[in-house]
Amino acid sequence: MANHLHAILNIKKMNVRRGPPHREGFSSPTFASVPTIVRTFKAAVTRHFRQHPSVGVIWQRDYFEHVIRDGKEYAEICRYIRENPLRWDLDENHPSSVAKQKPRLCRGGTIYRAPTGS
Repeated sequence: MANHLHAILNIKKMNVRRGPPHREGFSSPTFASVPTIVRTFKAAVTRHFRQHPSVGVIWQRDYFEHVIRDGKEYAEICRYIRENPLRWDLDENHPSSVAKQKPRLCRGGTIYRAPTGS
């Protein structure tokens, strides 16, 4: 859909320094971890779109991650990602629906829309 992103990351094992496990934390990213990859991607896209101030809020605060365990699950997720844009017309945030709704603010300054009359 036009209002969110799906991605499949394939993180390969690399020869990295051995040592005690490193916990992801503020100012101490873990190389090639999902949080580090997502944070880096979001930061790069945000830097790009800051050149276009009319864009507004780009990201939700969180993200959803799921480990794909086998080929069947991989095929199902690929199908879901391919077919997802076909459902955009049915989404409550589609422009044809948004025009009929009034905005309301929620956590983090993200604008959500509620049906008129609520």
